[in-house]
Amino acid sequence: MQMSILPRLRYVLEVCCPGASTVHDILDILIRITQHSTQSANEVLRCPRLIEAIFANFLPLSWKASELKSGIVHGQPVATAMRLARAVCCAGRHMAATLVSWAKICFSNITESFLPYNHSCSL
Repeated sequence: MQMSILPRLRYVLEVCCPGASTVHDILDILIRITQHSTQSANEVLRCPRLIEAIFANFLPLSWKASELKSGIVHGQPVATAMRLARAVCCAGRHMAATLVSWAKICFSNITESFLPYNHSCSL
């Protein structure tokens, strides 16, 4: 990336703790960058602390159900973050293996938390 936009977006997500609409916009930008090319997707995956910050803040393995409706997105599951993980995985087999082995997660468990049982089985 010529403008070093990835570290800048990571900084905003990690340090500034923006609101929900800004988080969704940043994740949408990252999805678009990832879908552009395999090289771009690899840069998103290799950006220092970017994926770690997204998984820690927007794809936690546990959260409080009482805070889901409060509008706070940090520490809560965000569907757009899962779409970003899927876009990285779709960009290449090796990137998918890296993401899954790094994160040590089972995508089916996260998918089941977002979708009702009958929809998650069809994925």
